[in-house]
Amino acid sequence: MILRRFKVSGNSMEPALKHGQQVIGEKLSYYFRNPKCGDLAVVRHPNKNILIVKRIAGITGEKYFVEGDNKNASDDSRQFSFISRKNILYRVIQ
Repeated sequence: MILRRFKVSGNSMEPALKHGQQVIGEKLSYYFRNPKCGDLAVVRHPNKNILIVKRIAGITGEKYFVEGDNKNASDDSRQFSFISRKNILYRVIQ
């Protein structure tokens, strides 16, 4: 599936994305380029069986550091460390 709709859960991405807001994720661009800093992405949480929306905040080799915009309310790489490229599934388009 190239395009998929996602519902934002929680306030970790505020002010960019609000709880309950729907966004579209697309896969096509990540077939042609790697995720880059600043991208909003749908990623697979490395420790839970859930998908989360986060911002790519850093890249080291093939590992990615993802963060929520609302740092006080985000479960992100500050807790679970870098994630691998295979866990970055969609680029969010609004």
